[in-house]
Amino acid sequence: MIKIPFFQKNSKPPGTRHPVDLFAVGQGDSFFHEKFKGLRAMVEQKTDSHQKRLLGITSSISGEGKTTICAQVGRSLASTGRKKVLLVDVDIRKADLTHGMGNHRNPGLTEYLLGGATLQQIIRGTQDPSLFLVTSGNEVHSPADLLAGEKFKSFLHEIRLSFDTILLDTPPVLPVADTQTIRDLTDGFLFVYRVGFTP
Repeated sequence: MIKIPFFQKNSKPPGTRHPVDLFAVGQGDSFFHEKFKGLRAMVEQKTDSHQKRLLGITSSISGEGKTTICAQVGRSLASTGRKKVLLVDVDIRKADLTHGMGNHRNPGLTEYLLGGATLQQIIRGTQDPSLFLVTSGNEVHSPADLLAGEKFKSFLHEIRLSFDTILLDTPPVLPVADTQTIRDLTDGFLFVYRVGFTP
């Protein structure tokens, strides 16, 4: 278990819940970033020694910091230059990773799963040449049903062939069934909880 200080994401435009920049959280705080180096080392050890390349990141409820953890760990892994890292926004309802990294929803995951975009069209580059992103795509009526389909399994198979580490930002487990739907398709989960906040 690694304890990371919680930062309230206050820098949001009026009328939106999305943070301006997930990478700005904890900026200038060396203690915060040292904690992520420790988490990075743990993830690298697990993925390298057990050949686990695809990890989900989740929490019990919204507001515990899972999306920030996903973005920061992904950036930390990519910064070493040793790994080609892909972040995937699987939280289709909220799309906080998508917006928090300054992107529009589409074309993204849902467009690919519904046949409206190719894999090449939905993988986006970032400022780090080793870090890539698949956005959520537009919201759909039943994300759990879409994630349960064969197309999502095929998507995971394809991205495994191209990336060293894949981090899925998945919905919290208590409010919706989406994460339970894909549980067996990953190599494991990183579970985030906020002390004094998680039920």
